Amino acid sequence: MEGKTGSWQTQSPLAECVRKMYEIRKENGDVTIKIGKDGSEVKAHKFILVCRSNVFSTMLENKDGKTTNELIVSDIKRETLEQFLEFLYTDKTIVTKDNIEELLLCADRFKTKLLTKLCTVSLSKIITLGTICEMLRIAERFQEKEMIKICLTKLRIEFVH
Repeated sequence: MEGKTGSWQTQSPLAECVRKMYEIRKENGDVTIKIGKDGSEVKAHKFILVCRSNVFSTMLENKDGKTTNELIVSDIKRETLEQFLEFLYTDKTIVTKDNIEELLLCADRFKTKLLTKLCTVSLSKIITLGTICEMLRIAERFQEKEMIKICLTKLRIEFVH
């Protein structure tokens, strides 16, 4: 007899199941991430963290070779961490001019090149004449050559026409 949650586990493609695990991680996550900026906690699944980031893998294994189920992340806002986790589970998140720098910080810190790629693709859609300088500053901060190229191309287009 299938329970209420069993149907998604037995009838959904893997991507949908992982999305569902993201949605219910607060109830069944096996890793607690303590956020230093506000002291709150976010739950996640060790399997996802280890699969998606060798940095998380290293953090979850302590010096004695034993594993831990608690991490402290002191330099990332809760909202950004939630978006980062959404990306780790689903390969998707919404990138805006307001969150691109924080998401790139996560991508850089946790070595997730796919998130950097998503930010780069998104930049070409969100960059405007009014945001070129800020986006160029962010691209240079993270030494993202493709993002710098997008900014400079946009600048040329705006001033040539």
